[in-house]
Amino acid sequence: MEKLNAETAQILNERFGKDTVIALATAEDGRPHVRYVNALYSDGCFYVVTHRLSGKMRQIRRSPAVAVCGDWFTAHGDGADLGAWSAPGNAALAARLRTAFAGWIDNGHNDLADGDTRILCIRLTDGVLFHHGRRSDIDFRAWRPRTVLPARRLLAIIMGIRHTARTAAHTMAAARCKQKKHCPTKEVTP
Repeated sequence: MEKLNAETAQILNERFGKDTVIALATAEDGRPHVRYVNALYSDGCFYVVTHRLSGKMRQIRRSPAVAVCGDWFTAHGDGADLGAWSAPGNAALAARLRTAFAGWIDNGHNDLADGDTRILCIRLTDGVLFHHGRRSDIDFRAWRPRTVLPARRLLAIIMGIRHTARTAAHTMAAARCKQKKHCPTKEVTP
């Protein structure tokens, strides 16, 4: 299996770097569930607009392992709820998705002001791409993308860790304390 290279990245961007329909498979109670979703591919991830209470989100909360398929490409990945569409931390990504999904985003199907309208990130782990008779087995884990989200936040979301502003402040205070070497010996813990 090869890591994602410039050629396969370009093919994936050409095929999926716009509003595209893919099949998204999840599992619940040992049974597979599959549905079509509109998605945007960027740097090893597919992004989907959905609702927090949808079946796919319930299934992903229980088991983040997913599979996708579309246009001569199949892959495995991990699904992660990036939070509300309207969350300040999602503004740049929501703007990108709004542009990509301009043909339907405001048709009334989604209530973007509803805090339960979510951005789902499908972080690919491995996949198979066919292009002009050539098969490429891709290991997305061996590739370090320039992600839309800061890498720490994306990793925390995928790992299911909640990183709050208070935790970040404690972590930064501890780091400053260690650098200055004049703080009390008591550790500051997140």
